[in-house]
Amino acid sequence: MDQILLTPDFVNARRHIRANRKWLTERRVEQWASEDLRCADLVCASYDQAGLLIIEANLLGTEGTETFLDSSWGDSIVTQYDTLIPYLDADDGGGPRRDFFRHFVDLHELSAARRPGAAKPSPSPAGGTPERSSR
Repeated sequence: MDQILLTPDFVNARRHIRANRKWLTERRVEQWASEDLRCADLVCASYDQAGLLIIEANLLGTEGTETFLDSSWGDSIVTQYDTLIPYLDADDGGGPRRDFFRHFVDLHELSAARRPGAAKPSPSPAGGTPERSSR
């Protein structure tokens, strides 16, 4: 998992989002700079890929998944997700991005459930579990 999450692009994207957390959460996505949007997309993509491998492929097994979620990775998932809620809720022409990054949303739900006070995901506007598009 570290081989995916520790690639320089993903590390730098998470660092950028974390460093600009206050600014990003206080503004509409339309006001974000292109670098903010690029980093948001990379963070969502990296944690979406991690979620696919952890949840769908059960790459880490039950004990490994719990260890991962209880580690600083779980904290990062929650912090990054909480910062990126406006980005995930925005419609990019194919519906809310949270529908596309469904495995990131699922990974956040698992991580947030282990942490009091973490933001809970908004339901999909259509209700139920959204289908993942092929974008």
